[in-house]
Amino acid sequence: MKKLLSLFGAIGMVATASTSVIACTNTEGSSLPKNPSTKEEIIALINNNVKDLVAKMDEINDEVMAILDEYEDWEGDEPIFIVPAFKEKQVMQDALIGLLSQYAFSAKVAQYICTLDVADQKTFFGEHKVNLEKISFVIIFPEIKLANGILQEKVNTFVTSLFDDDFEDIASATDKTKEQFKKIAAWVMENKFSTSS
Repeated sequence: MKKLLSLFGAIGMVATASTSVIACTNTEGSSLPKNPSTKEEIIALINNNVKDLVAKMDEINDEVMAILDEYEDWEGDEPIFIVPAFKEKQVMQDALIGLLSQYAFSAKVAQYICTLDVADQKTFFGEHKVNLEKISFVIIFPEIKLANGILQEKVNTFVTSLFDDDFEDIASATDKTKEQFKKIAAWVMENKFSTSS
């Protein structure tokens, strides 16, 4: 959870509230999209899911921000993760899942991108920049703008540090939300773009 908190701090709730929830995944039990394994599948995921998913999070933005404003003087970790009263608010559960989904989506795209050479990484990013910016991809993987591009090692470290977790220490998440977190994590950790070199 420490990695999740530090990422949350870097991106903030405004970015989170305008990000994706994987395939309308929510605490009502929707299933995850197909785990992509080809360029065409990752492009379809970017183009077909992001717009709808961003719209869903945009719908709850004002309500989530109003709730968080009540905790603006909160000391310590971000309140969205540690306020047990948020278990009673479905919109906060949706926001939590949206936050983790944003990172999951970015990780899945990075798993594909790091299989490309640097020139192709930059081309792919340029072609999909608008949608990737909606999920704060460049904030999560700023290496896309550097000379060496995104390396497999960086993606593996990100995925392991964020998604290899039982999520039990997120006090504001219901058991149902934590179960959804685990499904999202398993989806990300199964890297179908992995090159076993």
